[in-house]
Amino acid sequence: MDKSKSICEKLRKTWNRSPHNLPLIDQLLDELKVSLLEVSFLPTETQGVGSEPQGLLLAREMLEIGAMASIEKRDISGFEHYMAQLKHYYLDYKSLLEPSPYANQLMGLNLLSLLARNKLSDFHTEIELLPPEQLLTDVYLCHPIHLEQFLMEGSYNKVFLSRDNVPAPYYRLFVDILLETVREEIVSCILHSYSTLSLSEARKMLYVSDDEDMREFGEKHGWVLEGNYFSFISKEEKQGQSVPAMEILSKCFEYARDLEAIV
Repeated sequence: MDKSKSICEKLRKTWNRSPHNLPLIDQLLDELKVSLLEVSFLPTETQGVGSEPQGLLLAREMLEIGAMASIEKRDISGFEHYMAQLKHYYLDYKSLLEPSPYANQLMGLNLLSLLARNKLSDFHTEIELLPPEQLLTDVYLCHPIHLEQFLMEGSYNKVFLSRDNVPAPYYRLFVDILLETVREEIVSCILHSYSTLSLSEARKMLYVSDDEDMREFGEKHGWVLEGNYFSFISKEEKQGQSVPAMEILSKCFEYARDLEAIV
């Protein structure tokens, strides 16, 4: 246990320094995982809650730092892995431990992560696990819930405005993913509704900051910019839609000659 405490203290000090030394943090996380496993202080679903609280506290702090470090690395699968374990500490072991100051922030991030990747059934399942009174009052938990309401209402402007109104910097990663998801939904609607659209209108619809970014966005999606208008029909499609007048006329004359010969 003394070894685990020493590694955890070093990890805590390293994490509290800015900017974060992520390679060293990863190294210390790995060392602490091994140290805690050696003394059986990491609880599992089958192990029960008989572990010593000090070991649980060290493990919880390790997982919290690991989850936040994963966001800094934009490692979403790593964040999911840490959150899957952290939920045991926040929900199953809460009677053994003092509440963590990071619990609601990380649970809110977990909700936002699910929402951003369109995992709505998992999103609502996670909400059911949280205290109803906190869902209405806690700033970290309210944020993803409000975003989901905006999406259901189709209030996409409120979703885009939310990027500058996050409860913690870590939320921006998942908000950015959500915004890209929303943009792709809007793109799908545009393609079904327009054959051409002005650059300025496309900017407004997609909440793109300037014309150059809008041009890059259009190019990425294969849109043809003709003057100040995007065309959503490719040259091949246009050729396919054009009427082959000379070919039709030639066929008509050929049919007329055949009919005349028959008569």
